[in-house]
Amino acid sequence: KHLKGNFMSTTWITIIIVVVVALAIYGWLDERKQAQENRAVLRHTVEVNLSILKKELISLNAIAAKSPVDSDHAEATRLLAEVDTTVKQVEAKNFDTISHGQLTVLLTAVFEAMNQTSHSRHLLKACLPIEDLRD
Repeated sequence: KHLKGNFMSTTWITIIIVVVVALAIYGWLDERKQAQENRAVLRHTVEVNLSILKKELISLNAIAAKSPVDSDHAEATRLLAEVDTTVKQVEAKNFDTISHGQLTVLLTAVFEAMNQTSHSRHLLKACLPIEDLRD
């Protein structure tokens, strides 16, 4: 009778351990899946914003080529050169192998470059007045 009780308690302990380990593995797999999904979204965000940035850079370089040369023009072209460098640095990264943290750094760099293009557009006087934006 005593052996039967030990066997039953050992069985229950084993079952509990297996369940706890299974839940831990499930939790780890779920967390890993969520991290991969978050990374995919972040990568997509970097790619979309980089594409927008490249189009804006092309547009502003064309505007700068036709703009009168003055101190604002010089500052705008300096900023556009920095943006071009940022674009090349971001494009050089292999998005398949870099970490989530590195993608975050790239997104920050792209957003900073977008701010530089906005400032360049203002310096080149290539912004439409508010009243021209109405339909």
